[in-house]
Amino acid sequence: MVRFFAILSLAFATALAGCGPKKGSEPGAGKPGPGKSVVVEIHNKQWEIATPDPRTTLQGTIHVVINLLEAGYYRTFFEAYVSPDDRKAVAESGKTIDDVIKEFAAKRASTLLKALKDVEGKEPELSKDGAKATFLLEGDLAKEAPSSTIVLIKVDGIWFIKN
Repeated sequence: MVRFFAILSLAFATALAGCGPKKGSEPGAGKPGPGKSVVVEIHNKQWEIATPDPRTTLQGTIHVVINLLEAGYYRTFFEAYVSPDDRKAVAESGKTIDDVIKEFAAKRASTLLKALKDVEGKEPELSKDGAKATFLLEGDLAKEAPSSTIVLIKVDGIWFIKN
């Protein structure tokens, strides 16, 4: 029985490590980030647990982006979850990142948040190579969004929002 609770505690610590924003700070401030580790003490023994990067799974990416958008962390979203090609296009456009983030916050953030909440937990249409996931938006949401789909792409094992 003790072993069961130790395993459960390890699983719980792994799931929570590095998650959740603190009020007034960027997400995970003062906590280990993705791909790092956290030390957990169970029954006077210390265990070092690797924290997985949530961007390596499609649903992990969607879940974290929802949390970032709800918290208003648009810069973190842009820097960590917008596709490299889209970030490069912004850099080449002559606009500053601050201008792009302000425009996103005013015009698209709430729609993207609704769309991601709608597709969370659903199965996308995957490309043959598994590197592109397309979710179809339905009803009023499809009319409200700039596109009738949400597309995520996988680059070097990490999922990014494409549109």
